[in-house]
Formats: sequence, C-alpha cells, structure tokens
Amino acid sequence: MDRTMKTESQPKRATISLTHLTLSDDFQVRRKLDQPTISRYENALKSGASLPPVTVAKVDGVFILVDGYHRVAARERLGETVIEAEVIETTREGALGMAAMANLSHGLPLKNSEIREVFRMYIKARKHIMGRGKLKSYRVIGQELGKPKSTILNWMRKDFPRIAQRYGGNEEFTGDGGLQEMDTRSSPALKAGLEKIAEFREAYRSITCPEAKRELAKAFTDTARDLLGDGWHEVSEDF
Repeated sequence: MDRTMKTESQPKRATISLTHLTLSDDFQVRRKLDQPTISRYENALKSGASLPPVTVAKVDGVFILVDGYHRVAARERLGETVIEAEVIETTREGALGMAAMANLSHGLPLKNSEIREVFRMYIKARKHIMGRGKLKSYRVIGQELGKPKSTILNWMRKDFPRIAQRYGGNEEFTGDGGLQEMDTRSSPALKAGLEKIAEFREAYRSITCPEAKRELAKAFTDTARDLLGDGWHEVSEDF
C-alpha cells in the first residue's frame, strides 16, 4: 500500500472560511488562472446555481487548497467569505498527490507544460512507488497521467535523474516494477536499508525550504559519519 494512503482520512464535508485556506504554488499546476472560467463560475453563482465543493487537504492543521482555484476566485469576486469543501486529512506527500491528479479527470484542460508540473508533483508525492518500494513502470505512469511512455521516460531523466537511474535501461520493466535486480537473499537487511535510503533521497528532494533541506542533510551526514567512523568523507548535499 502507498505510504501516503495509510494516513489519509475519509473526506468530510465542511464550510471553510476563505481566509483559512492556504493557496500555494507548490500545490497548483496551472501557470495562471483562466479568467473566462472564473467569469463563468461567477455568473453561475449569481444565477443561483451550485458548484461542486472544492477539495482541501488538511496537513498538520493547515487547510491547503488542492482543487478548486477557479471556484475560490469566483466567490472572492462576489465578496463571499466561505466555501463548501471536501476535507481530507493527510500528509504533505498525500496533498501533493491529490493536487497532481485533481485536474486530470475534469475541469479546464491542462497545457503540456502544466502536465509536466503534474508529473513533478506525482513523483514528489511518491505515487510512482507501489507497495514495498516497487516502482511503477513508465508505461503505467503514462497511462495514469495521459502521456506516452517515451514522454514519461524523458521527463524522469531530466527532472529526476537519480530516480531514473533506479529504473535503468529497461523501458518495459518486468518483475519488481522496474527495480534493478540484486542478490539480497543473503542479506535482507541490506535491501531494506537501500530502500530506506532511496525513500530519504526522495523526501529530501520534495522539501522546498532551504533551511529544512540543510537540517535533514546534516542529520543524514551525521548518521553516516557515526556509522563509518574514520572512513567517512564529506559529500555534496545534492541527494
């Protein structure tokens, strides 16, 4: 089971103040809002029509808007102060995954550059990882994002080269979701350790705060130094 799914609550309908919503570029794939769409929603509300609730991720007590930016903008134009929302309590990774997938199945069609941003959110949310660290194939990821396998392969190599290295050169991926085979039968702890390191690397790449990245990198290097003792050599923080 995906790690992000373990901590997600069932959606709960709630009325939320617009001032309590966090609207962040980290969770918005569109380059800019479409003004005709906002006007269409505004006119619908003026005529008494109802719009679907927006989707909100509750992360550590913060209400993050992950779907419904145009609906929020329309209500703000009308001077409204609250909005109906489906609230899901989850992790930051879960919220990124929700934001990545929100506009693929409905709403204003995304531009190719925006789908590229969906892909980046998708990877940062670890949605390319199945149970027990297995990787989805490029073909499966492409089917979920609506792009050909070759496009996903190229994006992965350019945007996440270290993850692309885990896939190797086999583009079809059989067996363990594209993971390179290694003989860990004599040391299952080795395999578990390598998987945890890979998880750490991806978590590090998903952090946007420079101070937080440095703190996490320092904790990692301090741990490695303790383990290796005098054999340790300082390395770059670019995980």
